[in-house]
Amino acid sequence: IHTGQIPRVHGAIGDTGDVGPDAPVLSAILGAAGFRTAYVGNNDFAMGRLRKVAGWGESITPYYRDHDKDCGPIVEEALRIVGEARATGERLFLSLLPIEPHVPYRYHDGITAAYYDGPLGGRRGKKISSAQLGKLRGARADDPRWDHLRGLYDGEVAYFDTCWARLEDGLAALGAPTVAAIDGTCL
Repeated sequence: IHTGQIPRVHGAIGDTGDVGPDAPVLSAILGAAGFRTAYVGNNDFAMGRLRKVAGWGESITPYYRDHDKDCGPIVEEALRIVGEARATGERLFLSLLPIEPHVPYRYHDGITAAYYDGPLGGRRGKKISSAQLGKLRGARADDPRWDHLRGLYDGEVAYFDTCWARLEDGLAALGAPTVAAIDGTCL
């Protein structure tokens, strides 16, 4: 999305390749044209490979500060950046990339119970890790652990919707125009 190229052209193939230095990265192009550019997100697995050529003026990964893959701090940082750009009249290109609903799937008070009201004790509890998910892959479809997993996953999706709503409301309050993209928001 950031280059308009397929992986075999830009170079980031599979889990090991990096985006080539000559790839036309949108943030670098806009930065060269005078836009303030920034990235805020918790998915450095994906965006870390773009970092060298992206030309972001700011790159913030709240996970490293908070040790939690939560979309709330991403929204807060994004709104701060948008507010600063609006106050100074800067044109802004902002890429947001939260990690929800990837694992770990977590229980969210007031949200998850709408999707799963079963027991939350034991090893499964209120959080399912990628290792636990891997163990479930071989389980039968009628295994009750799947209901637990689906409930936590659906809760993650619903929780992310609340973050997205806070972002939309915050942008509206700032009077900021928006254009949405699949992996985040471009402003």
